[in-house]
Amino acid sequence: MNQRILERLTDLSGRVALVTGAAGYLGQLFCRLLLEQGAKVYGVDRPAAIAQLPEGVQPLPLELTDNDAVEQIYAQIAQEERLDILVNNAAFVGTDAHPGWAVPFEQQSVETWRNCLEVNLTVPFALVQRLTPLLRQNNRGVVINVGSIYGSTGPDW
Repeated sequence: MNQRILERLTDLSGRVALVTGAAGYLGQLFCRLLLEQGAKVYGVDRPAAIAQLPEGVQPLPLELTDNDAVEQIYAQIAQEERLDILVNNAAFVGTDAHPGWAVPFEQQSVETWRNCLEVNLTVPFALVQRLTPLLRQNNRGVVINVGSIYGSTGPDW
């Protein structure tokens, strides 16, 4: 009896999900989990990384720092006429090879810092704002914002 309840509670058949940073370690896990539960999954990541998406994920190869990225995502997802799950997972991380990022503080680049703020903070805000009409279609839309310990503690390079 309990197994059937759990299956019913985790069944995402017919639901549409969008995962940003989908080709990264956590992004791939989120995509696989959503696919296993029956959701149709769109994965957003940089064009160079899109080949790493799990099989079955609909690729959206975009640079989130591009000013048109949010609108391009909306245009693609709007074709589904709904969005049930938005996972804001994309982020600059310590292993990113952006010039002026994973270096001692004195060497960090202001331009790269601005790009980091764009991807880590502005894009999730803009996506939630733009995709809210689709998330409200069935009154069950869910937004998951992924964070890190580095949101409160700086890395020790």
